[in-house]
Amino acid sequence: MKRLALIAALSLPSSALAGAEGYWKTIDDETGNPRSLVHIKLEAGVLTGTIVQLYRQPDEDRDPLCNECEAPLSTQHIVGMRIIDGLRLEDDTWEGGTILDPGNGSTYKCYLSEQNGKLEVRGYIGFSILGRTQIWHPATAPDPAIRTYLLDTQGNPMPLSFTDGTQASEGEIAEHMK
Repeated sequence: MKRLALIAALSLPSSALAGAEGYWKTIDDETGNPRSLVHIKLEAGVLTGTIVQLYRQPDEDRDPLCNECEAPLSTQHIVGMRIIDGLRLEDDTWEGGTILDPGNGSTYKCYLSEQNGKLEVRGYIGFSILGRTQIWHPATAPDPAIRTYLLDTQGNPMPLSFTDGTQASEGEIAEHMK
Protein backbone atom coordinates (compact mmCIF):
# COMPACT_ATOMS: atom_id res chain seq x y z
CA MET A 1 0.00 0.00 0.00
CA LYS A 2 2.82 2.47 0.86
CA ARG A 3 4.50 1.64 -2.44
CA LEU A 4 1.30 2.38 -4.34
CA ALA A 5 0.93 5.77 -2.57
CA LEU A 6 4.56 6.60 -3.37
CA ILE A 7 4.09 5.68 -7.03
CA ALA A 8 0.91 7.79 -7.17
CA ALA A 9 2.69 10.75 -5.55
CA LEU A 10 5.63 10.48 -7.94
CA SER A 11 3.32 10.46 -10.94
CA LEU A 12 1.69 13.77 -9.96
CA PRO A 13 2.91 16.98 -11.60
CA SER A 14 5.75 18.40 -9.49
CA SER A 15 4.18 21.89 -9.52
CA ALA A 16 1.01 20.53 -7.88
CA LEU A 17 3.05 18.82 -5.18
CA ALA A 18 5.26 21.81 -4.49
CA GLY A 19 2.48 24.42 -4.47
CA ALA A 20 1.05 23.72 -1.03
CA GLU A 21 4.07 22.33 0.79
CA GLY A 22 6.02 24.68 3.02
CA TYR A 23 5.36 27.27 5.71
CA TRP A 24 2.25 29.43 5.63
CA LYS A 25 1.24 32.42 7.75
CA THR A 26 -2.43 32.48 8.72
CA ILE A 27 -4.07 35.88 8.99
CA ASP A 28 -6.83 36.98 11.39
CA ASP A 29 -9.97 37.75 9.38
CA GLU A 30 -10.90 40.75 11.56
CA THR A 31 -7.58 42.45 12.37
CA GLY A 32 -5.43 41.46 9.39
CA ASN A 33 -2.66 40.47 11.82
CA PRO A 34 -0.80 37.18 11.58
CA ARG A 35 -2.15 34.45 13.91
CA SER A 36 -0.01 31.38 13.33
CA LEU A 37 2.62 29.72 11.21
CA VAL A 38 1.56 26.36 9.74
CA HIS A 39 3.95 23.80 8.25
CA ILE A 40 2.27 21.87 5.44
CA LYS A 41 3.93 18.72 4.17
CA LEU A 42 3.22 15.72 2.00
CA GLU A 43 3.35 12.29 3.66
CA ALA A 44 2.64 9.22 1.51
CA GLY A 45 0.43 11.21 -0.88
CA VAL A 46 -1.52 12.91 1.92
CA LEU A 47 -1.15 16.58 2.81
CA THR A 48 -1.01 17.49 6.50
CA GLY A 49 -0.51 20.76 8.36
CA THR A 50 0.85 21.49 11.83
CA ILE A 51 0.94 24.78 13.77
CA VAL A 52 4.60 25.53 14.52
CA GLN A 53 4.37 29.07 15.94
CA LEU A 54 1.75 31.50 17.26
CA TYR A 55 1.48 35.28 17.06
CA ARG A 56 -0.22 36.61 20.22
CA GLN A 57 -1.61 39.89 21.49
CA PRO A 58 -0.30 41.09 24.88
CA ASP A 59 -3.48 39.99 26.68
CA GLU A 60 -3.53 36.49 25.14
CA ASP A 61 -2.18 33.29 26.66
CA ARG A 62 1.39 32.84 25.46
CA ASP A 63 1.21 29.07 25.02
CA PRO A 64 -2.47 28.11 24.96
CA LEU A 65 -4.04 24.70 25.09
CA CYS A 66 -6.88 23.80 22.73
CA ASN A 67 -9.44 24.47 25.49
CA GLU A 68 -12.39 24.33 23.10
CA CYS A 69 -11.36 20.94 21.68
CA GLU A 70 -12.74 17.65 22.92
CA ALA A 71 -10.50 15.21 24.79
CA PRO A 72 -7.78 14.19 24.18
CA LEU A 73 -7.01 17.38 22.21
CA SER A 74 -8.28 19.61 25.04
CA THR A 75 -5.02 19.11 26.91
CA GLN A 76 -2.78 19.60 23.86
CA HIS A 77 -0.82 22.79 23.23
CA ILE A 78 -1.87 24.54 20.05
CA VAL A 79 1.76 24.87 18.98
CA GLY A 80 2.60 21.43 17.63
CA MET A 81 -1.03 20.53 16.91
CA ARG A 82 -1.91 18.95 13.56
CA ILE A 83 -4.80 20.97 12.18
CA ILE A 84 -4.91 19.76 8.56
CA ASP A 85 -5.18 16.08 7.75
CA GLY A 86 -6.16 13.74 4.95
CA LEU A 87 -5.99 16.04 1.92
CA ARG A 88 -5.32 14.34 -1.42
CA LEU A 89 -4.65 15.98 -4.75
CA GLU A 90 -7.57 16.03 -7.23
CA ASP A 91 -6.69 17.99 -10.38
CA ASP A 92 -5.18 21.22 -8.93
CA THR A 93 -6.97 21.12 -5.57
CA TRP A 94 -6.12 19.33 -2.34
CA GLU A 95 -9.40 17.94 -0.97
CA GLY A 96 -11.14 15.18 0.96
CA GLY A 97 -9.55 16.03 4.29
CA THR A 98 -10.27 18.05 7.38
CA ILE A 99 -9.13 21.19 9.15
CA LEU A 100 -9.37 21.85 12.90
CA ASP A 101 -10.04 25.34 14.20
CA PRO A 102 -8.34 25.43 17.62
CA GLY A 103 -10.20 28.66 18.40
CA ASN A 104 -13.55 26.88 18.63
CA GLY A 105 -12.52 23.21 18.71
CA SER A 106 -14.49 22.35 15.59
CA THR A 107 -13.31 20.16 12.73
CA TYR A 108 -14.47 20.98 9.22
CA LYS A 109 -14.19 19.40 5.80
CA CYS A 110 -11.47 21.16 3.90
CA TYR A 111 -9.94 21.82 0.54
CA LEU A 112 -7.11 24.08 -0.50
CA SER A 113 -5.39 25.31 -3.62
CA GLU A 114 -2.47 27.52 -4.43
CA GLN A 115 -3.46 30.77 -6.18
CA ASN A 116 -0.91 33.38 -7.23
CA GLY A 117 1.63 32.26 -4.64
CA LYS A 118 -0.90 32.22 -1.80
CA LEU A 119 -2.95 29.38 -0.37
CA GLU A 120 -6.75 29.45 -0.44
CA VAL A 121 -7.98 27.33 2.47
CA ARG A 122 -11.69 26.54 2.63
CA GLY A 123 -13.31 24.94 5.67
CA TYR A 124 -16.94 23.93 5.49
CA ILE A 125 -19.74 21.84 6.95
CA GLY A 126 -21.63 19.53 4.61
CA PHE A 127 -21.50 21.50 1.36
CA SER A 128 -18.63 23.82 0.47
CA ILE A 129 -21.07 26.73 0.09
CA LEU A 130 -21.57 26.56 3.89
CA GLY A 131 -18.08 27.58 4.88
CA ARG A 132 -15.34 30.16 4.94
CA THR A 133 -12.19 30.73 2.91
CA GLN A 134 -8.96 32.11 4.33
CA ILE A 135 -5.95 33.27 2.36
CA TRP A 136 -2.65 32.08 3.82
CA HIS A 137 0.62 33.77 2.89
CA PRO A 138 3.94 32.05 2.19
CA ALA A 139 6.45 32.27 5.01
CA THR A 140 10.00 31.26 5.72
CA ALA A 141 10.94 28.41 8.02
CA PRO A 142 10.58 29.46 11.66
CA ASP A 143 13.39 30.12 14.09
CA PRO A 144 13.51 26.76 15.90
CA ALA A 145 14.17 28.46 19.23
CA ILE A 146 11.00 30.61 19.15
CA ARG A 147 7.61 29.13 20.09
CA THR A 148 5.45 32.27 20.28
CA TYR A 149 5.63 35.87 19.04
CA LEU A 150 4.06 38.96 20.58
CA LEU A 151 2.46 41.46 18.19
CA ASP A 152 2.98 45.14 18.90
CA THR A 153 0.36 47.82 18.24
CA GLN A 154 1.31 47.89 14.53
CA GLY A 155 1.12 44.09 14.20
CA ASN A 156 4.89 43.59 14.13
CA PRO A 157 6.18 40.43 15.85
CA MET A 158 8.87 40.07 18.50
CA PRO A 159 10.01 36.81 20.15
CA LEU A 160 7.87 36.18 23.24
CA SER A 161 8.41 32.63 24.43
CA PHE A 162 11.12 30.20 23.49
CA THR A 163 11.20 26.43 23.09
CA ASP A 164 13.51 26.17 26.11
CA GLY A 165 10.70 27.62 28.28
CA THR A 166 12.15 31.11 28.77
CA GLN A 167 10.06 34.22 28.14
CA ALA A 168 10.84 37.72 26.93
CA SER A 169 11.43 40.02 29.88
CA GLU A 170 8.81 42.56 30.95
CA GLY A 171 11.29 45.29 29.97
CA GLU A 172 11.70 43.85 26.47
CA ILE A 173 7.94 43.62 26.10
CA ALA A 174 7.37 47.17 27.38
CA GLU A 175 10.03 48.53 25.00
CA HIS A 176 8.48 46.69 22.07
CA MET A 177 4.95 47.93 22.86
CA LYS A 178 5.91 51.65 22.73
